Formats: sequence, C-alpha cells, structure tokens
Amino acid sequence: MDMIYPNVEEILKQRYEELDNRTRWKKGDARNVFFNNYRDWIEYEAFILEFLEANSNIASISTLGTTVQGRSIPIITLSTGGDSKPGFYIQAELHAREWLANAATMWIMNQLGEDYQEGDETVVNILNNVNIFIVPTVNIDGYIYAWTTSRMWRKNRRNNGGGSFGVDLNRNYQVNPPSGNPTFTFCGTGASSNPNSDTYCGPSAYSEPEVQASRDFVLDSSNNIQAAWDMHTFGPLVLWAWAYTTSLVSPSSEYNRIQAYGHNLRDEIQAVNGHVYVSQPAAQLYPASGTAADFFYATAGAADAVTFEGRGPGFDPAASNIIPAGEEQYAAVKFAAQSIIP
Repeated sequence: MDMIYPNVEEILKQRYEELDNRTRWKKGDARNVFFNNYRDWIEYEAFILEFLEANSNIASISTLGTTVQGRSIPIITLSTGGDSKPGFYIQAELHAREWLANAATMWIMNQLGEDYQEGDETVVNILNNVNIFIVPTVNIDGYIYAWTTSRMWRKNRRNNGGGSFGVDLNRNYQVNPPSGNPTFTFCGTGASSNPNSDTYCGPSAYSEPEVQASRDFVLDSSNNIQAAWDMHTFGPLVLWAWAYTTSLVSPSSEYNRIQAYGHNLRDEIQAVNGHVYVSQPAAQLYPASGTAADFFYATAGAADAVTFEGRGPGFDPAASNIIPAGEEQYAAVKFAAQSIIP
C-alpha cells in the first residue's frame, strides 16, 4: 500500500516546529486569526468564550458530559429560541489525531455566528427554524495527549490496565438497525477486542463517558435531533449508512433517499472551491462496527446522519486546509439545516 507521506517522521517534525513557533491565540484577538493554525485546548476554551460573548443573542453553552479523565465537554447551542424546532447535532474529534475535524467545525460555528449577526437571510432563516448543537471536541483528553505527547494518538485516555490506554470512541456505540437489515454485533467487523489496538471497542457498548454523553443528548426527545453529523479527518469523503456491514440499507427506497442526501452534500461542497469529495456508504471505505453515524441513523433515528472525512490527505493535513475545509463543509451544513426545516 502506498503511504500518503512516505517520510512521515520528517513531516511530523516539521509540523511540531510550526506549532511551537506559532503565535498563540488569546481572548481579545481577532477571531479569524484563530483559523490560521491548529490550536491547543486552552486556545479552544478561550475562543469559545469569545464567541459566546460576540453572539450572546443566539449562542449558549452547556456541558454535554465529562471525559474519562473528568474534563467537561462543552456543547454550544445556536438558536433564536424555541424547544420544538428540529435539532441538528454536529460533533467532532472522536479521534484525537484528526485536528482538521474540530478546527473546521469551529470555523463553521464562527461563520454561522458572523453571518447571523450580519443579517444573512439564509442563516437567519435557519436559526429561526432549527436548533443547531455543536460539540467542537468530544475527545478532549485524547486531543490534549496528541498535542503534548503523541501526535498520532487516536483513542481516548481510559486506563485499560497493564500499561494499555484508550478506547476507540468510534467503535463504542451500539447500533440497532431496523428490520430487513443485517444484525449488528458489537465489536464486530473493523473493531478489536484487544486493548492495545487503535480500534479497541471497549469492554462494552457505551462504556466510555464521552460516548454516553453524546448518546444521551441525541436520544433526548426534547432535542428533536433530525440530522446528526460526526466530523473526522482523512480524505475528502461523505460517508453514510452503513459502516458495520457492506450490505446496502434496506429497503431500497431508503437507500435511494440517503444516497441522494449524501450526493447533495457532496455537490454543495464541490461548488465552493471545486474540491471533490466522494459520497458513498461508509463500509466502502472499510467496514467498521460501532460508529457514531450508524448509531445516529439506526439507534437514534436521525434520518440525516453522515460521517465527514474532511479534506486530508491523511490525519495531519497542513493548517492551510482549515479555512477551505470549513468553507466547504459550511455549505453542506446550510443545505442540511434547510432540509430539516418543516
């Protein structure tokens, strides 16, 4: 198999030097400057506070839950009020090394705020009719560890014992497919029961507090989640059900619906910068049991559920991809939000 970066060690060394030499973003700095580089978690927290102050008429913060190491996971709600509106849930950074995912998601959040304040008709209409819930970083512990210790760290930071750490949060969900689809087996294809594996599924479904937190929020009927996205980084892909099996969604009418949804998102993205994403069932990339998007779609009943694999190439694309990736996925976010307006 060809490597995306045959000289990966040299690339990582260069990235670390760039990050060490960057100007840190602090509260009071221009928000657009935040997206010129990747940011550590302290910078994220400062930016979120700045964003909330600038958008106090539409933005509020609460705690989704806590990480395995006890850190609070912030969730930002964008809304003009009203609990009965359809909900659009967006989470990023289940995988700690995929920094473009949470950076681009933060760009999307910031742009929604800026466009609303400037009176953009599309965004005003969206927020008048849809509640948008954004979790910029689910796996905060892993993200911090990827900054401080191991750039390619993927899992959370659960102590498995015997010197092993981490559960792959994107293999820790339970999936309950509707009748007519293959039976789901937890820790099946594409997941591992070996705690040392990068795809370790955990001791049981929903064993991880980060996964429990997202599960509980999406399943809470008061949030009325009708669209749910899971943001990742590897290559330009829009992935939809199924991930756990190579069988197509049944019935065929439902497969055709979700395929059309994915293709529409792909087209919205390509219209921005000409960057071509591929829209396909997730298992065509590789089968993986216990993913968030399969959970959103089957267990939680969010009809419009996708995994975004933003731009790439690989897990460590240059920071120059943050803004264009945000722009592309923002176009898809607006399309998706308008699609669930009653």
